[in-house]
Amino acid sequence: MSNKIRFVNLLDADEEMKWQVRAWRNNDFVRRNMLSSHIISESEHEKFLSKLQKDDAVRYYIAFYDDEPIGVLNMHIDFDGRKSEFGYYLSNIKYVDSGFGAVLEYVLLNHAFYELKLETVFCRTLLKNKKVVALHKRFGFDEMSQDGEICFQSISVSKWIDKRKHIENIIGSIFPLQEIGGLL
Repeated sequence: MSNKIRFVNLLDADEEMKWQVRAWRNNDFVRRNMLSSHIISESEHEKFLSKLQKDDAVRYYIAFYDDEPIGVLNMHIDFDGRKSEFGYYLSNIKYVDSGFGAVLEYVLLNHAFYELKLETVFCRTLLKNKKVVALHKRFGFDEMSQDGEICFQSISVSKWIDKRKHIENIIGSIFPLQEIGGLL
């Protein structure tokens, strides 16, 4: 059975898709929930793509559902510290409340803890993005702190091991788990 939900490393995407990521990131519905909400210029995106090619600790993946792009997932990995910061955004407002955000988080945590053998994953989310802060909590993230408009949350591998089956039951009721691919 092929994976209906699959992930492609941004570096392996064609040029058109690499530039499409910039267009999604510049959408108002995405920017309003980003830590940096300015419009990304062409030259800024070129620098980003160039840096991405040189830094294995920073990874971006495009998520597809039935070959339609649904979002972008990123990791900033500290291999020595065995931890990673992550983030994601959906490519189209029609995917908000679809369950795709939960799938992206599920795949990322499995990749981080079982493939990369990390110990901790953390994120920074704008407090006004209440649905995503709540989603992280449902996944087992603990709130570490708040700083102004930002909520810092983290999850350990042991906490994920405890929560994973519960999350799989929820996601499995939306998407068959065997149809969800992993990160490469």
